[in-house]
Amino acid sequence: METCNHVTKLIVAFCILCMSHGTSLTKIHNKHFNVTKLINIQRTANHHRTANHHRTANHHPMLYFDKDAISGFKHKARTTHAHIVEDLCNARDDILKLRERTMPPGKYSKFAGSWNEIYGNVLPPLAMYLLIYPDDDEVFTFIQDSMDQLTKYPDWLVKNMPTDEVPISHSLIGYATVFDFLYDSFDVKRQQKYLNKIIETTRYMYQKSHQRFWGKCYIQNHAASNMVAILTGAIVASVHTREASRWIKETLTLLEGNMYLLDLIKDGSLNEGVSYGAYTTRTLTQYLFLVKRHFNIDHSKNTWLREHIWFYFSTLLPGFKENVAIADSNRNWWYGPESQLTYLDSFVLRNGWGNWLAGKIRAARQHGISPG
Repeated sequence: METCNHVTKLIVAFCILCMSHGTSLTKIHNKHFNVTKLINIQRTANHHRTANHHRTANHHPMLYFDKDAISGFKHKARTTHAHIVEDLCNARDDILKLRERTMPPGKYSKFAGSWNEIYGNVLPPLAMYLLIYPDDDEVFTFIQDSMDQLTKYPDWLVKNMPTDEVPISHSLIGYATVFDFLYDSFDVKRQQKYLNKIIETTRYMYQKSHQRFWGKCYIQNHAASNMVAILTGAIVASVHTREASRWIKETLTLLEGNMYLLDLIKDGSLNEGVSYGAYTTRTLTQYLFLVKRHFNIDHSKNTWLREHIWFYFSTLLPGFKENVAIADSNRNWWYGPESQLTYLDSFVLRNGWGNWLAGKIRAARQHGISPG
């Protein structure tokens, strides 16, 4: 009994130490993080919204690229990026072939009855495909029907997980991205309905960020997924409403704190397992691109980011097809890691290593299906 008491005391002491260490890190972040950067960001967002308030119909796409970039996509699709377009075409065929699983169901009870991230996840690749092949009416009909159905639902939660907003984040990122990519393809009535849904859902997620743990913590997959969803919805909505500037400012505060703390990790490793780590970096890489594009915040010199490729390389099993499954992981990556590796190569390392490793993993899994 006395031994058990000693063990209990050690556990309690350890927990207190961990809490104290976490508090210290937060204080370090609050002390050193440049909050004036956020003021500039807010001013930029307000100016951006005001300048385009009277010509919003001509201001989409704007999230990841401008309208002028689309002609370049079509040229690259025939030349340097033909292999990526081949993947998009294969994704198009698979998504349409499996429409019973990929099309949002007619009944909300079925949509909310199980994990439903797939309905948001499949939309952006289809939208990107449609920008390159705009005459594919079957794809456009699928996208529009999906958007209409998602708009009708009261929310995007899973019924038996009412306090988990991650399913909403998947739907919101997909929905807002498609709205931005294909804005001119939708009629005026749909444009307004879709915009209202984005604003309503982003506002809901912003409010929940003040109530849930993920709105207050750092380096955790729920925090990354949900906060990047808020940022995505807010950037798209910022062209149409002043309310979005507040969502942007507070989201950046937390996510910039993540990047500050990650910069303290010198070997590129991540506290979560390999699978959950891929979940976190799936949205973090989206975030890094968005803040560079919209707010000129550049993290390419971040120590952790520059070393993160070695986390993927070091956790591979021989053969490049599976990982070591440490912590709460299985032997696969839940998202990617090809997209994360390609991002690292294109925007951080620029030395070919990321694309090389992504290619090896893709080749090793050519007879299977990537979970990402």
